[in-house]
Amino acid sequence: MHEIILNENEQRLAKFLATARSVTSRENNVKDLRVGNDSSEDIDLEGMAAEIAYCKLMNIYVDMVTDPPEMPSFDCISRLGVRVDVKSTKYRNGHLIATLRKVKKPPDKYVLVVGEFPSYSIVGEVWAEDLLLEGNLKDFGYGNCYAVTQSELEPINK
Repeated sequence: MHEIILNENEQRLAKFLATARSVTSRENNVKDLRVGNDSSEDIDLEGMAAEIAYCKLMNIYVDMVTDPPEMPSFDCISRLGVRVDVKSTKYRNGHLIATLRKVKKPPDKYVLVVGEFPSYSIVGEVWAEDLLLEGNLKDFGYGNCYAVTQSELEPINK
C-alpha cells in the first residue's frame, strides 16, 4: 500500500477540477450517479483528489479536461497505455466498486484509493475482466454493482 498526501497546489487543483466538472455535468444534464449519503460536491472532490493521488504515485498526468462531450470510461492512462479507472472511498475497509454500466465500455484496469482529502492510501488494482464478473455482483443497499474486497486486489506496481 502506498501513502500519498496532496500538497497545497495539488489540493487547489483537485478543488478546481472537481468544481468545474460538477458544474459542467449539471449544465449538460449528466445524471448524478452518486451512491450513499455524502454530498455530490464531497464525492466529486474525493474522486478527483484520489485520481491526483494515484497519478502522483505513478508519475503520470491526471486528466484535466473539464468539459468533454462525453466523459471517458477511464481517469488516466498509464505509461504502458493501460486505461485506468480510479475508485475512491473514505472507508478504511471499503470495497472497490464499479457500476453495472461499466460493462458497456470498461477501462482496462481499476484502482482503489482509500482516504479523505488530502491524505490517501493507494490500496491495489484489478483488471476489468476480473472485476466485471457475475460472481462479483453485490448490493450494498443501493442496487447491484460489481465489487471486490481489498484482499482481492493486486498490489500496485510502479
